[in-house]
Amino acid sequence: MYSQVSILPHHIYRATEHGADFRELCNRLKLTPEMLSDGEAHLPYKPGEDEDFWTHAVALTGDPCLGLHMGQKSDRYNVFGMLGMLAGSCRTIGEAMDAVSRYNDTLTGVFNYKLDVSGTNGIFEMTPIALWEESNLESARQAVDMSIAGWITAIHEMGTRKIYPLQTELKYKKRFEDEYRKIV
Repeated sequence: MYSQVSILPHHIYRATEHGADFRELCNRLKLTPEMLSDGEAHLPYKPGEDEDFWTHAVALTGDPCLGLHMGQKSDRYNVFGMLGMLAGSCRTIGEAMDAVSRYNDTLTGVFNYKLDVSGTNGIFEMTPIALWEESNLESARQAVDMSIAGWITAIHEMGTRKIYPLQTELKYKKRFEDEYRKIV
């Protein structure tokens, strides 16, 4: 399992916007700022909390809803790199979701996207791998929260009309319900 280094600068810079110290976060992740510029490099996925981005970012910001808050901000940095550019060039939001679903494995092996379309409705699933949830549920949850908020924010900005999800479901226990309501 791996994650492409190109997604880390986005996450790290967003966390610093929410109060994390850049150097301290890099130190905890055992990264140098120079390593963040190698967009082609891959980092192995190691289950647990030692070098987990979300564990350290939440601790450094003190924000238990960090994933939601990071995802709600308009994304001038592109979390998906080249895959995001591909999605951004698609004609429709459905095509963009399909592109990310199809080619996400070029970016990471720890998160999966799936799009099922039936008529004018679709179901878009965002799923961290089971090992991630088993070894660090809070980290996986933060990543899902950022994805949900980020997709909704992007859809609102890209579309010519506001599109809202009919329903969102999380398999995690409810918490901070008011923060989730702020997404839409």
